[in-house]
Amino acid sequence: MPNFYIANVANVPTDKQTAVTGALNILFTRIAAGQMNVSWITSATGVNITDTDLLVYVVSSYSYSLIKHFPTNPTIDPTSNGLTAFQTNPKKAASEVYLDSCLNDTDLLAKLIFHESMHNKLLMGNEMHDKSGGLAQETISASTQLSSADIQRWKSNWNKKVNQWPEGFGFIPAPGDPLAGIL
Repeated sequence: MPNFYIANVANVPTDKQTAVTGALNILFTRIAAGQMNVSWITSATGVNITDTDLLVYVVSSYSYSLIKHFPTNPTIDPTSNGLTAFQTNPKKAASEVYLDSCLNDTDLLAKLIFHESMHNKLLMGNEMHDKSGGLAQETISASTQLSSADIQRWKSNWNKKVNQWPEGFGFIPAPGDPLAGIL
């Protein structure tokens, strides 16, 4: 089973990490008949992120985006809840979720992380937001449910090899950096 790494850039408290991990495991149990190994990390040091694993950064807001440094130079939409950028040769993806869009709602945070991980694993942009509903749709809330289409997409792409972007850790501003969120 692939590992799911959540990069805790926004300093999500331990109790909220536990709640998000539980919500993600409920979603993944419906897909894989077992829990995903979810780990919250603060750096890639000592972590072996393979091409079947997932890595999603949780940053404070779009102003603190790490993905803006991704090689494809994606445009950050200040009204979005997160972003996934990817390149095709070699297959590499970077995903992030903006904590300020969740308003301390751990169910919504888990579902946004799940949503961005779908973009990541499927290597799909906005075309993923089709009419099948569920967590693949463009706008989701804490009450949005996993759809049968979501489950099928995941099952058929579970072991798809997509390199992740641990280089994002190198763009985390130092504590107290007066330019954090500006550059």
